[in-house]
Amino acid sequence: MDNPKHPAETIDQQQARYTAGQHYQGINGQLYRQPEGKYKLPWFCPCEHEVCDLIVKEHAHELMHAGHDKTWAEIDCKYYGITKTEVAFLLEHCATCAETRSKKTVAPLESIIVKELWEHLQIDLIDFRNLEHRFKWCLHLRVHFSKFSGAYLMETEESENVALHLGGECGITFGRVQWTLWNTGYFSVR
Repeated sequence: MDNPKHPAETIDQQQARYTAGQHYQGINGQLYRQPEGKYKLPWFCPCEHEVCDLIVKEHAHELMHAGHDKTWAEIDCKYYGITKTEVAFLLEHCATCAETRSKKTVAPLESIIVKELWEHLQIDLIDFRNLEHRFKWCLHLRVHFSKFSGAYLMETEESENVALHLGGECGITFGRVQWTLWNTGYFSVR
């Protein structure tokens, strides 16, 4: 089949030679598929061992990591025999694209909508039991509306002690607390 002057031995070889002559052409010692349809230039037909290098060259060097769709479009109009699956597989393993992909995905945030002071209050208890002093806990309060942040030292972590700080010092200064946000969810303090 490589030598057109050499006679074909079987009917299959004759058909293959005819099909190759109709659809393929040799340019500078390389095989090209003749243009058809929307493609105006001949497609280069790479060998199997060249496919990976050609995809990487187009994706990384020519298109500068432009993405799956642009890389496939460029390869589809230049090369014959490279499948979309092969392009997708190689681009999934591109380190630069994987790093860029991870920066783009951000967990959705759920905003806390507040309309007045002390409507939402976040409470954290910080453990200082390993230190040698009288106060073993720190009550940290964060108001989402005003961005107020306060810390109060406590001897115990009991709920009565927390309620004393909320109703006493904070309640006198800022007014009544309507809702409080704990690690486990919301509870009413009305």
